[in-house]
Amino acid sequence: MTLTIVPVVVLFGILNILIVHNVTQRFIKRSIDTETQIAADRVSWAVKSYKNIVQGLGTMPFLANDEIPVEDKEVFLNEKSSEYNLVRSQIIDQNGTSVMDRIYRGDREYFKSAIKGQVVISDPIISKTDYQIALVVAAPLWEDGVYNSSIKGVVWSSLNPSVLNTLVSNLVISRNTKAYIISADGTVVASTIPNEVLDMHNSINMSYYLPKYKKIADFERAFLGGQ
Repeated sequence: MTLTIVPVVVLFGILNILIVHNVTQRFIKRSIDTETQIAADRVSWAVKSYKNIVQGLGTMPFLANDEIPVEDKEVFLNEKSSEYNLVRSQIIDQNGTSVMDRIYRGDREYFKSAIKGQVVISDPIISKTDYQIALVVAAPLWEDGVYNSSIKGVVWSSLNPSVLNTLVSNLVISRNTKAYIISADGTVVASTIPNEVLDMHNSINMSYYLPKYKKIADFERAFLGGQ
């Protein structure tokens, strides 16, 4: 039995999908590649849809209108979060403070990117709200809801990592298959082994003091480097 690691697709420059197959020589590699790519495309589409949802929130005049009470905006965002299976959604002002819970998030990388006009999905972070592991999708909040106008702030939504775990489970095409998604620094974002997400497993970091992770860490470094 041999270990074959098949890189599938890079998502948004931040999340990277890897499929690990334990295969026998009788398993046709072309079949693996084809089925894996089809499954990965489904995951890519699903994650992109979350970015589109949040980007759409950033173009809603209702959320950009200072005359609308914060409480009304919060009710609206809670309804949207429930509709799209999001943990929560909020608005951050230009100074980095969330207008709903008044928690400062200006130090978050997703805020720094979105306030410059980008739509991004974060690496795994510890939520400042409930201290749970979270992935955050963030987008600019545009003046009067007009795309590419002035940026009033940032709208963000938190994804439950279990959502991606469910998506990744669809990538398992045999009982000898493991699939996972890693962030730019190698931290596991989603996996068919849930504990890897809860532990924020990182083979690259582990390889510095546990030799058994060296092979997979070397591959992940090469993959993240575009090789």
